[in-house]
Amino acid sequence: MDTAGLLPHAPYIKALDRELAARGVPPGRLLIYTAAYPGQHARCPAEQRLCAYLAWDATRCAGPAGLAWHWSHDQGWSTARTRRERRLPHTTRQLPLPVYAAPAALADVAEALVCGLRPATGSREEWEGAGRARQAAAAWAESGTAR
Repeated sequence: MDTAGLLPHAPYIKALDRELAARGVPPGRLLIYTAAYPGQHARCPAEQRLCAYLAWDATRCAGPAGLAWHWSHDQGWSTARTRRERRLPHTTRQLPLPVYAAPAALADVAEALVCGLRPATGSREEWEGAGRARQAAAAWAESGTAR
């Protein structure tokens, strides 16, 4: 059973994955999950965190390092350079995009980063399902499923 499909943010992450594949930059690894480690995020208890992780290893990227993205429903997207699936020191950056940024805008950023270019990140466009996703996340948190 695909339990990730039951999580309220799964449609958003899957829409992004489809856009990345269409652009020819699919991640080598994609996880849709809930955080279960206390202290990781100050503004939201761990049992209420919706997360995603996308990674491109160094063979998919220009330069010597890979790329990892982390998403959470309260902080949005961050990016880091990686080597052997570990973040490189001092490379984690918050992407200045909406929490539910449009998949096309994120794919633009991914294309640039994978190619070793500096991305344009000025888009404020949100995914068309952002409102529904926020409502589903709130209902999920209130339902007790998140605990």
